[in-house]
Amino acid sequence: MRKSFILHIDSLGILDELTDEQAGQLFKLIHEYHNPNKPKQTQITQLVNLAFYNFKAQFERDLQTYNNVVERNKNNGLLGGRPKKENPKKPKKADSDSKSDSDSKNDNTSLKKKQKKKFVFGDEHKNYLSWFNKVTGKGIKSFNQTDVNNFEQLKELKYTGKDHNDAVKMLMVNEWAKENGAVSPSHFLRKDNFERYLQQSQAGGKEVCPYNEEQLKLANKYLESGGTPDWFDKKWIYKLPSYGTKHY
Repeated sequence: MRKSFILHIDSLGILDELTDEQAGQLFKLIHEYHNPNKPKQTQITQLVNLAFYNFKAQFERDLQTYNNVVERNKNNGLLGGRPKKENPKKPKKADSDSKSDSDSKNDNTSLKKKQKKKFVFGDEHKNYLSWFNKVTGKGIKSFNQTDVNNFEQLKELKYTGKDHNDAVKMLMVNEWAKENGAVSPSHFLRKDNFERYLQQSQAGGKEVCPYNEEQLKLANKYLESGGTPDWFDKKWIYKLPSYGTKHY
């Protein structure tokens, strides 16, 4: 059994969209995932479940990497240890989480470099936030670093002012966003969210499925077992590959 796991820095941006209570529920879910015998929480919101799914997918990838290292070390051992070649396969310590630890060290190095670069909330960001507050009626004072990064990413993708206007209109009428306090730059500027609202606008205001391909595949596995996960809105069940086949 592994003695540790990795939390990737770029996955923590979701915390900006959660309340303190929701963030606490998320970390309890992470704790439960790595400790299956722990009592399960019963009242978890859809937003928290969706946030956890992204962490779970990363944990599964890291576990696969870990298991590959264990298997390789085992095979090297059966061959008498490290192969005596010019460029042998170097055994790695499985308990150090292997590649995940290496990735973590690289991430930490990148983070230190980023920290040296001064965070700039420039005039362009201020003008955009002023527009966002005016359109939505909000009074948000500033961007955080993640907001700035997301803004710059959308800028590089060459979305027009009309695109932003069209997308924010869909944000403002989205019931989920209003109920979960997601009418904010932190939610809106994320590429997947922005593009979903823009697609909804281009579809004449028709709601666009909020689940990505991996989430739909996960929900489909539940459907094949006779149900759907708690976080899945059943109005999108027709999007699942198994819907309409057999007895579904």
